[in-house]
Amino acid sequence: MSNLLKVVDVSRHNGELDFLKMVAAGVVGIAIRATVGDYYTDPRFYENWAKAVKVGIFRTAYHVIRPKCDFKGQMARFFDVLGDRRPEFGKYGWVMDCEVLDYQTKQRITDSIWHGVNAASQHAGKASFIYTRMSYWNHAVKASVNWKQWPLWVARYTTAMAPWFVTEASYLRPRAGEWEDWSMWQHSANGNHQGPAHGAGSPHLDLNRAKAEIFEGVKPPPDPEPPPIPVGLEESLVLQKVSGKWYVDSFVEHLN
Repeated sequence: MSNLLKVVDVSRHNGELDFLKMVAAGVVGIAIRATVGDYYTDPRFYENWAKAVKVGIFRTAYHVIRPKCDFKGQMARFFDVLGDRRPEFGKYGWVMDCEVLDYQTKQRITDSIWHGVNAASQHAGKASFIYTRMSYWNHAVKASVNWKQWPLWVARYTTAMAPWFVTEASYLRPRAGEWEDWSMWQHSANGNHQGPAHGAGSPHLDLNRAKAEIFEGVKPPPDPEPPPIPVGLEESLVLQKVSGKWYVDSFVEHLN
């Protein structure tokens, strides 16, 4: 487990987030919901993105693909909400959340995902994630060896050391010719009561394990600027960074 890093994904359902507490809990990266289909923008996206920038952790945004919506229309909304923001998530780009059927045909669902991940990767300038669960993917999406050109972020809630094993039922594993392995794994979500411990305003929080190789050789986002000296303290006091947090130097000796 030493080569796995902690990542969270969030939306408005997680309420107000305490990013300093999140970082203190060992979170190195965050995926923030931006849009759903061609009709919805997460009302906390801009706030969450700005706070992630301030604490200097790896960050990306995700879009929930709705197969019933126009392909180009929903990606246009996603890119419009992103504005000039760029993914700062190691060697990969944005995230396409693929888990909705919308009573559509397998061909329609496949085309929606194909268009979305292609467009997202072109926009990011690097391969973007496909987030899904195998029980959905193997049932709803047409098989193709070309899917593996994009990294797999798989959802499976288990206490095991991996999301699947070769001895398990085929519908829980990638199909032959597609992904041989996963890049990120969402291993815990609703019902985990891990929200408060990770700075979330909700009882529960999506927790993920990311392969360390995603961030190898990639510089983290720029270090945030130190906060202003609190009102009432002399301007001559100097701020120092200790264990990732900023403190006035007169207090540093008490932290060691």
